[in-house]
Amino acid sequence: MLPLLLIAGLVGQLSSLGLFTVVQFPNDACTSDSGLTGTCVTESQCTERGGTANGNCAASFGVCCLVSSATCSSSGTEIKYNNTYIRNPSYPSAYPTSTSATSCAYKITKMNADICQVRLDFQTVELGQTASTGACTDSLQATLSIESSVTTSYPAVCGTSSGHHMYLDLGPTSSNTATLTISLAASSASAKWNVLASQIECNTNYLAPAGCTMYLTGVTGSWSMYGYVEGVTSTEYLWNQDYKVCIRRESGYCSIRHTTTTTTSFDLSALVNADTAISVAGATCYADFINIPGGSLDGNPATFDRYCGGALGYASTPVPQAIISKVTPFEVTVHTDGTETSSATPYGVALNYQQLAC
Repeated sequence: MLPLLLIAGLVGQLSSLGLFTVVQFPNDACTSDSGLTGTCVTESQCTERGGTANGNCAASFGVCCLVSSATCSSSGTEIKYNNTYIRNPSYPSAYPTSTSATSCAYKITKMNADICQVRLDFQTVELGQTASTGACTDSLQATLSIESSVTTSYPAVCGTSSGHHMYLDLGPTSSNTATLTISLAASSASAKWNVLASQIECNTNYLAPAGCTMYLTGVTGSWSMYGYVEGVTSTEYLWNQDYKVCIRRESGYCSIRHTTTTTTSFDLSALVNADTAISVAGATCYADFINIPGGSLDGNPATFDRYCGGALGYASTPVPQAIISKVTPFEVTVHTDGTETSSATPYGVALNYQQLAC
């Protein structure tokens, strides 16, 4: 065994020759061994975050650290680490049934001053909803510290909304925060949530455009309204929804075609909340509608912006039609009012899009 003084001398010589270096790596998002999204950090940093190491990253110099918060506090649990899963207590089981109304709040603070947006991925959202009217009995509501209670720009979500996402625009001010509040009714018996909160730096090229609640990229893709469940036609869509779905225009593409994901994936009330089996377009859609700027069968005039009724279409038809728009940026706006249909349960919209080359 070498004496300690000799070992220390050898280490010093090797260090002076540059043979010992401190390995540094970016704390990027990583995919854990379990398939969940974590952050690549050192093992000691993961312990400091109260996380769980689940796989290696950065050529095994780091660990993929999973961080979650499964508490319920009405005053607001602080979420300060990137890629944090916000979960109900006892998840993956449902939140225990309570005898009084309950509020669980989570305050998302910026991990550094260069954060401009937060993306919420609804891994699991199952909250109480009255199927026949669409009214929320439980709700998920995102608010910003720079907003007042009457200027909240993000829709309340309930029902089953797993698989959806939402962008929150915090802006460049370092002190701005976002709060995610889950409100449960006294009789709520099966509420469950697991939401991934990811922070996005201001200088990245994948920030969502201002005012976009959903943001999609790629030449083709699909989206659906919050609360929409494929194949479920017995639950009415959510009330008081006003949000924009934005689609990044890819290089070399000048127009976009919107089609229904299935022959029955478009059902919005028309007129004064009356249900209809045929498509309706234009000014007649004023209660609940989607807005496709400058839409028509070929993208040329005459065009309509608003679409509602029992099918997506330019003319009164029960058969879905493709709607093409040449208006940029590519976007679709969702609007529903605060009343329900008494005679039926229109269940919402799910659409595909395809960008068309110039």
